[in-house]
Formats: sequence, structure tokens, C-alpha cells
Amino acid sequence: FDPTSIRIQKWSYNNYPPGDFFSPIILTGGFNFLQLNDTTLQFTLTAYDMNRIKQQGQILCYQTKEACYIRFNATMVKDMAGNPIMPLVDSMVSTPLDYVNQIVLDTRAPILVSFLLDMDKALMDLTFNETVLAKYFDGRKITFYNAAVNETASYSLQSGQSNAIIDWTNILFNVSQADILLIKYMLTLDVSANSTYVQTGIGVSQDRYGNDVLASPRIQVGVFYPDVTPPVLTAFKLDLTNKLIILIANEPITLPSVVVTGITLLSGNTSNPFSNHTLLNGTVSYCSPELTYLRTCVQIRFSPSDQLSIQLNQNLSKMPFLSIANGTFADVFNNKVLGIPWNGAFPLTMLLPDTIGPQVTSFTIDMNTGLMEMTFDDIVDSSTFNPTGSQGLTLQGGANLATSLAYTLTSGTKTASPSGFTIEVNLSIADLNAIKARPGIATSGNNSYITAGVSTIQDLQRLGHIIVSGLQ
Repeated sequence: FDPTSIRIQKWSYNNYPPGDFFSPIILTGGFNFLQLNDTTLQFTLTAYDMNRIKQQGQILCYQTKEACYIRFNATMVKDMAGNPIMPLVDSMVSTPLDYVNQIVLDTRAPILVSFLLDMDKALMDLTFNETVLAKYFDGRKITFYNAAVNETASYSLQSGQSNAIIDWTNILFNVSQADILLIKYMLTLDVSANSTYVQTGIGVSQDRYGNDVLASPRIQVGVFYPDVTPPVLTAFKLDLTNKLIILIANEPITLPSVVVTGITLLSGNTSNPFSNHTLLNGTVSYCSPELTYLRTCVQIRFSPSDQLSIQLNQNLSKMPFLSIANGTFADVFNNKVLGIPWNGAFPLTMLLPDTIGPQVTSFTIDMNTGLMEMTFDDIVDSSTFNPTGSQGLTLQGGANLATSLAYTLTSGTKTASPSGFTIEVNLSIADLNAIKARPGIATSGNNSYITAGVSTIQDLQRLGHIIVSGLQ
């Protein structure tokens, strides 16, 4: 018996209606051959051939016997005398006696047996135990986990439709960019074969008979391709109010990978700009809210020395360009960003100017020498210091100006410190003696407070001082 001599087709004769021809299926083999009696032979189709029959939606052997015809060559089988069987071939007219006598419909639901995930090309390939229909595929019933049990991260796809035009035992589809970003946002999900598991809900697809694919247990990925494409810088912002450089990439990046010293601000995108400054230090964090930016955005808060260098140089604080070294940051697969050279520096995407005036954060006073040192939260312009007047600088004996003994300075000289954040005030002899004449002011740290008004000092943007009342 040779099952490869058999073919299955839709029509019983070779005069196919125009446009309605569908290729016959020639069997590739069979197994479990059993002779039930002298004239009856039973065998099992290969899984490949069975799925080909189910694949062909027009050869209706999966559904109705009137559209399922068998043909075979003389080599199919011989009788006991060695005579080959008379071949069954197409005739010019319909002969209804040569279609299948009985069809037992498939009532078994398909199951998912394995899957492939390509995080670089955003592709997923699901393999089932039988032919399923691509048009019924619903990717929203797929959930990823980063462990077989006790997972710390999971994500259910929000979309997913197959582009397949042929039904088969596998469904290949493109994972949407939105889903890929959200998976990478988890940081520990689908970053290796050991962190990639899938569980499907019932009905992720169905077979020819309308049997929904069963809900699957958690299955580990069979073939995993990591992302090998480096991240790309897509935007660069300068926030002078909060003293931040903001970098935005096309995919999530990891905080430990950020190399602050790989960032350089330039006055132009040439190989020899007028001025430049490479960051020396800084605090790195994700932009808030994280769920909006999906960890594609990091912000570097200036160190005091970097802030001074940048804000004192208008070429760098107004419309700078950005250069980064190779590997300044990396994605969740540790693909490092490619460097951006000086002569191709990235232009500023957005400037957020300083809109908040400086504020004194601490002060010291020496009643022997009359020297007061004031520290601010921003770089200040010492030339604008004005201690006199109702909106100037007042020393007082308690936190509440209204109920405390107080004295407003009438004069004084100042000296800017190298840091830009402090100034030193030399009290005049008249003011120093006037304070000493009031024993309830500045005799100890417990009765040394200041109130600083808007006219006390300005920052480099000429923004007036924010009122501080009762700073000890």
C-alpha cells in the first residue's frame, strides 16, 4: 500500500469552473496501517497532511463529503495476485459515487505548543498542534511573564492581528510598537529566554470547525532573538528652572547605564565651537510621570559646578547643541547609543527658561567682624544686592517678624563668592552697632533670623528674590 499515490480534491471531474480551481492535496505518507478485513484497509494520515486538508478552506473534506473527492494511481495497492488497482481518475462528468462516504468532524480544541519571539524585529510566531485560522487571531489574549511562577513583571498585549493570508499551524504577527515599548518599560520582561513566558486565554484563535484554542498554561519561549539595535536620541531639552538636561530616546533606557560625563553642551554644531562644557557630575532620574514617558526620558540635574559653567555662559544656556559619547546610555538589552560628534551635534529641542527667582537657603553671621554670608538656591548676580528698604534684608530675634524685635539694614558692601551661589555682606559699623544695641537680636543662634524681600537680590535672568520670612 502506497498512500502517496492518493490525492484529495474538491471536484469529481476535471472541468473546473473558471476561477474555482484549487490544487489537489497529494498525501505525503501515512502510518498505523491496519487491514480490518480482506477488503478494508485503515491508516492514519500524517499530521502534515491532516493540517493541509484543514488549511484548504475550499476543499471541504474538513466539513462535507460532497466537496471531498479522492483520486489515486494504480500504484496505490495490489491485490493478493499482485495486480495493481484500477486507478481512479477525473472524468468529464460528475460521478457522485467517488466522494468520501463518511466524515467525522473534529471536535478537539487546538492548543498552543510553542512560540518564537524576536524583540529586534517585533515579531511573534505561535505554533499550535493543528491548523488554525489567522483571521480569528486575537493577540489581546496573550500575556507575557518574566518567570514560570512568582513573576515580578507581566504584560498583556493591547493589540495584535495576523497579516497571514494562509492558514496553517503557526501564526506569525507583528507586535505593535506601543506593546514593545510597554514590555521594555518593565525592564525585566522579555529580555532573555529565561524571562520570557506566555500564557494565552481561551479563543486566541480557532480551527476550521469553530473550536476555540484552549487557554494555555504558562509556556517558556522556544526561540528567542534579543533586541540588537542601539537606542537613538530623539529629543534634547534644557530646563533652567529646575536645572536639568533632559534626554529622550526612542525606547526605554536604564538609569545605571547613563554616563553623565559623556554629555557635552556646545555653542554650535561644528568641530570647533566657540564654547563647550562637558558635564562633570549630576543626579540622574527618570522623567515624571514614568508611565507617560515609559522610561524613554531621563533627566540629569546639574551639579553646582556644572550649573555655574552653563548659566554664566549664554552661548550654552540659550540655544545650545548637544554631543554625546559612544555608550552615554543603553537600552534594556544593554545596546549602547552611538555617539553624536561635535560637528553633527544635536540641536536643542526645547528651552524651558528660568521662571523662578532665587531664594536664600541659609546664612551665617559673625558679630565680631560684621560679616554675613548668604547662600542661595540659584546663581545670583551680586551686583543687584540691595539690603535696604522694606523689601530688603531684615534681622530679627524670632521667626515671626510681626512679634519679634527686628532691624532692617541701611547699608553694607558685598562680595560674590567663586561658587556663584553665595555672597558675603560686610555690615556697616552703624548697622552692626544698631544690632548690638538690641540685645534680643543675634546674641545666639536662637535669636538670629532674617527676612529677605524681593529687592534683596536678583539671579542672572533678573528675577527678583522670592520672599523668605523668618529663616534661622
